[in-house]
Amino acid sequence: MGVRTKLLLAVLIISGFNYKLVEAQEPAVEKGIDTSFVVVVMDKPDTVISSTDTSGIVDFHPQDSPQETGFLITTQDGKSQLLFRGSIRMNGAIDLNGLQNKENFQTLDIPVGDKNISETRFFLSARQTRFGMEAQKETNGGPIAMRIEGDFFGKENSLRLRHAYGSFRDYLVGQTWSVFGDPLALPWTVDFEGPNSSVLERTVQMRYSSTFGNKYRFTASLEAPSVDLIVPDSVQAAYQSIPDVIARIRKSGNNGHIQFAALIRNINVKTALGNKENLIGYGFLLSGRYNINAKNHLLMQFVNGQGIARYITALTGRGLDIVYNSANDEFETLNVYGGFISYGINWADHLFSYFTPGITGAINKPYQPDNAFRFSGYFSANIFWDIIEGLRFGGEYSYGSRINKNGEWGGANRFSFIVYYDF
Repeated sequence: MGVRTKLLLAVLIISGFNYKLVEAQEPAVEKGIDTSFVVVVMDKPDTVISSTDTSGIVDFHPQDSPQETGFLITTQDGKSQLLFRGSIRMNGAIDLNGLQNKENFQTLDIPVGDKNISETRFFLSARQTRFGMEAQKETNGGPIAMRIEGDFFGKENSLRLRHAYGSFRDYLVGQTWSVFGDPLALPWTVDFEGPNSSVLERTVQMRYSSTFGNKYRFTASLEAPSVDLIVPDSVQAAYQSIPDVIARIRKSGNNGHIQFAALIRNINVKTALGNKENLIGYGFLLSGRYNINAKNHLLMQFVNGQGIARYITALTGRGLDIVYNSANDEFETLNVYGGFISYGINWADHLFSYFTPGITGAINKPYQPDNAFRFSGYFSANIFWDIIEGLRFGGEYSYGSRINKNGEWGGANRFSFIVYYDF
C-alpha cells in the first residue's frame, strides 16, 4: 500500500470518527456553531414580502398569485426566508358572437359590420397558471425583499415574466405594476384582461415611496419608455432617450382610499424624411375604493391623456400612442380616455361578485382612416366561490362593443369560467 493511499485512509477514518462525535453532541446552536444556513419549514408564510411590506411600496393585483399561500423555507436564525407559491388556473369560455378567434376579451378585437358573425365557440386554456418565489433577508439597515413571478402567456404558451423586483426601505427597482395605476381599485374578473378601460401595465422602473401624516402616501418613479405606434414602411423607428416620469398620491382611511396619478413622457419619432421629432405625452388617473359597509364596496378608475394608450388595457399594443399624418409628414399624440365603476358584494363568507360597466375611447384625427377605433363599451358580471382553502371557482358573463370612426358597430357576448388551485 503506497504512502498516499495510507494518508487518504487515515483522513477518512478520522473524518468518520469526528462525524460520530458531532452527531452525539448537544444541538449545534448551543455550542455557538453558525446555523444561519440550516433551513426549516414553517407552518405559515407569515413573515415574507406580502405581510412585511409595511411601507406599502409594493402593489398587489387580484390576478397575482395569492398572498396567503405558499411553501416557506427559513433559516434557523430567522434572518432569511424563501417562499415558493403558485396557482394552477384553468379557464374556458363559450363565445356566442364577436370574439370567436380570441382568448382574451378585448373590445378592440371585436369585428364590426358584416365581419361580426354569430357562431358558438368553446375553448379551454391553462395559460393563466403562474408561479413564483419571494425572498427576504434581515440586514443591519433593514429587510431586503425580492420577488419573481411568471405565467405562460408567452409565445406558444412559453413562460413570460410578470414580476422581477427588489425592495429596500422606501425604494423598489425592477419590473412590476406601473406607478401610473391602482391595482387596489381593480375588481376580480374571470377574464384575464379585466375591465377594458383599466390602467394596468407592468414596467421596468425605479420607484420611491414615502408616507406623510397618518393617511397619505406619495410615490414617484422613472419607468422604461416604450412607444406604442404603427410605423409606416417609409418611416424609421426612433430610440427613446428619456424615461416616463410618474407620480401619485394616495389617501387611505377606514372607508377605503382615493388616489390621483400623473404621467409625463417624451416620445421620439422619425419622419419619412428622417427628421427627428419630440412629442410630449401626458395623462391623469383618478381611482379609488369606497367601502359602503362590511359586505359592499365600490371601485372606480377614470383616465385621460395624450400619448398614453399603452397604459390602458384595451388600447395597449394597438399603435395608438401617436398617429402619423402622411400629408404633412408629421406625428401627433392621440387623446384617449376611459373609465369604469365596479360594485362588489360579499354574498357569504366564501361567495362574492363584481358588476362592472366601463368605456374606452379615442378622439380621432381627421386624417385617420374610416376604420380607426373610436369607442368601446364593456360590462361584466361574475361570481366567485371559495370551495375549500386553495380551491376557487368563478363564472362570468361579459359583453363588449366597438364603434369605428365611420360609425360601424360590432358587439360580443361571452360566458366564461375559471378554476384556481392555489398552493
